[in-house]
Amino acid sequence: SVVVSRPAAALAEDPKPEPPKPVGRLRVRAFPADAEIRVDGRVLGQGVVFDSVLRAGVRRLRVSAPGYQTLDTLVTILADEITSLARITLPVQEPH
Repeated sequence: SVVVSRPAAALAEDPKPEPPKPVGRLRVRAFPADAEIRVDGRVLGQGVVFDSVLRAGVRRLRVSAPGYQTLDTLVTILADEITSLARITLPVQEPH
């Protein structure tokens, strides 16, 4: 006769899943229209980001475009809310 035994791991309880991390949404419009919009180093879009889902908390926002000064700042994303920023206009880079 054949005896089938279950591995001990199958008898252990599944660990409780972690609660979902709170998220919010970000809206950004930047000039020039080809300005690259990044949050925490990740590219979200060019010129416009509309309701991008981000983890709640303080995030680093960076907006850059060739020939323009880069904006590098912090923005607070609130849980379950839309954080809508005023239009960002990058200043033209001064010639060296």
